[in-house]
Amino acid sequence: MKPIPTKPVWYLIGRTNEEEIKVFESFRAADEARVALTQKSQDNSGLSYSVEESESVIPYRILPTEKQRIAIGDFLHRAFVVLRHISYGRENFEAIEELTDILHNFPMEMF
Repeated sequence: MKPIPTKPVWYLIGRTNEEEIKVFESFRAADEARVALTQKSQDNSGLSYSVEESESVIPYRILPTEKQRIAIGDFLHRAFVVLRHISYGRENFEAIEELTDILHNFPMEMF
């Protein structure tokens, strides 16, 4: 299987003094990110801005909508509950139960 190709993405990040992120924008070109950084740095919002590069983003990826995220979280939650249920009485039952017990709440919190 070929690896999923990635493409560089530049992020403009605006942080408060407490390092809380208030602005997060992505750009496909470094020049665009630098122009946005210059523009944002001139505002009086009190945020400190920086541009960071990442190559871990899948190109042209469309993020799920809010409704889709909820559905994905619900699906994963139910899948882990089923896995927990079918692990009863099996070899390594305790390890499977502990792992799925931890993981089954994760999608609900994440989505």
